[in-house]
Amino acid sequence: MENLEALIQFESPPQVLYAYETIQGFMRIIQGRALPVPDIRFVNENIEIAYLAELVARESARILEARSAAALAAPPLESPEPAGRPARLEPTQDELCFELLLDEIAERLTAPPRYHLFARHLAQEGDHWAGRGTQDFHSKSLSLGFDSRLLSQHAEPLGFKLHKCIFNEAKQQKIIQDLLAEAQRRLSAHSLESPDFRLHLNNIADDFLGLCIQLSALFKHPAHYQGEHWSLFCMPPLIEPTDTHLQFHELNGRLTPWLAIDLPGRPDQPFPLTRLIMAPTPQPELAVDAVELLLLSSGITTCRVEGSRVPYQQF
Repeated sequence: MENLEALIQFESPPQVLYAYETIQGFMRIIQGRALPVPDIRFVNENIEIAYLAELVARESARILEARSAAALAAPPLESPEPAGRPARLEPTQDELCFELLLDEIAERLTAPPRYHLFARHLAQEGDHWAGRGTQDFHSKSLSLGFDSRLLSQHAEPLGFKLHKCIFNEAKQQKIIQDLLAEAQRRLSAHSLESPDFRLHLNNIADDFLGLCIQLSALFKHPAHYQGEHWSLFCMPPLIEPTDTHLQFHELNGRLTPWLAIDLPGRPDQPFPLTRLIMAPTPQPELAVDAVELLLLSSGITTCRVEGSRVPYQQF
C-alpha cells in the first residue's frame, strides 16, 4: 500500500513553526531540554479518528451507490429467464471481495485496536492570539518559534514526521479515494475461494487502518481552521515501558503519556528555539524581561523574545 508521503504530496515546512504554550509548559521545555508530545487520544477523545472514519464511510457509500447505479443502467443480459422478467444482477467476485474489505475497514475504524499516536500541532503564524479565543488566551501565554529543520532532525530518531495539516475536504476525500483504490487493487490479486483469502483481507485492512491513524493527525475539520498548521507526529509500533523518552504528565485532569523529543543541551549545538512571542499583556516589558532572563540562565542565547503586535485591549 502507498506510503503516507505519496498519498499527501509532501510539502517542505516554513523555516519557523510555532507552538502555543503555557508558562509551565515553556519552563518544562527549557529546563528539561525536551519537547513533550502527547498521545492525542488522551487530548481529543479520538475526535480525529472519528472524523476520518466518517470520511471513509461517506466514500465507501458513494462507491457502492455508484456501482448499483451502473449495474441498473447496464443493458439487459441475455438470460434464460422467462420473457418479461428481468435478468438477475449478480455482483462479481471483485465486487464481493471489495464489499468484504469495506466491512472490515468500517469495523476497525469504529472500534480501533489499542494504538499510540503522539502528535503536536505547530502553527505557521506565531502572533495569532486574536483568533484563538478567550480560553486559549488565558491558558497559552507564549508562542515558541522553532527552527523546523533543526526540530525535525531531533525528532526523526524517534520516528516523528512533520507534515502539513489538511483542512480542505475535497483534498481529504481524494486521499481517501486513492487509499481505497489501492486497497482494492491489492485485494483483487487474491481469489475469494483461496484458503488464505481471509489472511490477505485482514492484512490489507490492517495496513489501511495504520495509514488512517496517521492521516488522523493531519486531517482537520474545515470548521476548525485557524490558519495553516503542521503536525509533528509519531505512531510507534510498540511502546517499551523502559523507554526513557516516555513521560507522563497531567493534562485536562488526567494522566497522559507523552514522548519527549530531546533538544541539544551543549553550547556547541544550536537550540532549535529561535523566536518567542509573548501573548498580549498589560506589562509586555516585564514579561519579555523575565523570559529573556530564564533563557540566558539556561544557556540559550540565539532566541529573539518580543511582545505581541496584538493590542491588549482586544481582550
